[in-house]
Amino acid sequence: MKLVKPFSIFLSVLLFVSACRSGDDTEYLAPSSTGTQGRILVVMSKEKWNGPQGDVVREVLQSEILGMPQPEAMYGVTQIPLEVFSSITKREKNLFIATISKDVPKNSLTVSYNKWAIPQIVVEAQAKNAEEFETLLKKNADKIANLFIEAERERLISTYKSLSEQKIISELIKKYNLKLAIPQGYKLDVSHKNFAWLSLETPNSTQALLIWDYPYKDTSDLNLNNLVFMRDSITMHNVPGPREGSFMMTEKNAAPIHFHEMLLGTRYVAELRGLWKTEGAFMGGPFVSHSSVDTLRNRIVTVDGFVYGGKNNKRNLMRQVEAIMHTLEFTPASSP
Repeated sequence: MKLVKPFSIFLSVLLFVSACRSGDDTEYLAPSSTGTQGRILVVMSKEKWNGPQGDVVREVLQSEILGMPQPEAMYGVTQIPLEVFSSITKREKNLFIATISKDVPKNSLTVSYNKWAIPQIVVEAQAKNAEEFETLLKKNADKIANLFIEAERERLISTYKSLSEQKIISELIKKYNLKLAIPQGYKLDVSHKNFAWLSLETPNSTQALLIWDYPYKDTSDLNLNNLVFMRDSITMHNVPGPREGSFMMTEKNAAPIHFHEMLLGTRYVAELRGLWKTEGAFMGGPFVSHSSVDTLRNRIVTVDGFVYGGKNNKRNLMRQVEAIMHTLEFTPASSP
C-alpha cells in the first residue's frame, strides 16, 4: 500500500438552525455562519491593530504551530474596525472583538457561542487601556488560542458524525472493539488483526489514520521513547513508501518530537506530535498520535494521524484528522 493513492472528496455542509434569543421566547431562524476553517475575523480599531496591541493579538492568534514541516501560523487573521462590523460580518464563524476604552467597567475576557450565527464562537477582550489589554491577552494567550481550536474541532466532529462512512465504522467496532467517526470519502485500505489503515486522498494531499493495539504491561509503555519505538516498529512493517523497500519512520533528527499527556473526558491520552519521513524515498509530513489504555481488554490502542501534501499548507488537514481522533470510544465489554 503506497503513501499516495487515488481519492474521493469530502464535502461539508452548512445548515440553518432554529434557535431562541436569550431571555426572549421569540423564535427566529439563526443564519448559517460564514468564513473558512482556520481563519479569525478580528474586530479592532485600525490604530490599535497597527500598534503594539495588534502585535500582541497576532502573537496570540498567529503563533507557529508545533510539529509542522514548514512554518505555519495557528490561524489566518483578517482585521476590520468596529464601524464596519455589520450584520454581514457578524456571521463569521470565528470572531475576536477587542475593546480598549477608559469606559470599560472591568477588564474581562468572555466567550459566547452562536451569538449572531450558527455555528459560531465569539471571544471578546475588554480593557481600560492599551497596557492592561496587552497584559490581559498575554496572561490568557493559551486559553484564547485553545478556545478557537476546540470550537473548530467540535464543528468538524458534528459534521463527521452526521456524514460518516457507516460500513467502516461498523467494521472497526466488529474487528477492533473501538469506534471512530469516520467522514465520508475515507477508505479502509488495510485491515489486519492488530492494524488498520484508513485514508482520504485528493490530487494534492493524503490524510490517513493508522490504528494498532498491543498488550499493556505498565505505565512505562506510555513514555516517549517506548511510544516512538512502537510507532517505528509498526510503520516499518505496515506502511511502505513509493519505492521498493521504502517505508515510513519517525523523524528524530531534523525536528523535535513533542510529548504531551492529557485527558479527553475521562480517558488518559499520551500524545506524540512531530514529523514522519520515508526511508528510501523523498516523502514526509506531520503526524500526531494518541495512545490510550483500554482497561476492558488490557491493551494499548494507538490512533495515529498523518498528512502528506508536498509544499502545500497542512494546518487544516491535520486538524481534520485530529478531530476524527478525538471521537475515539472503546466498545463495552460485551461487544464482540
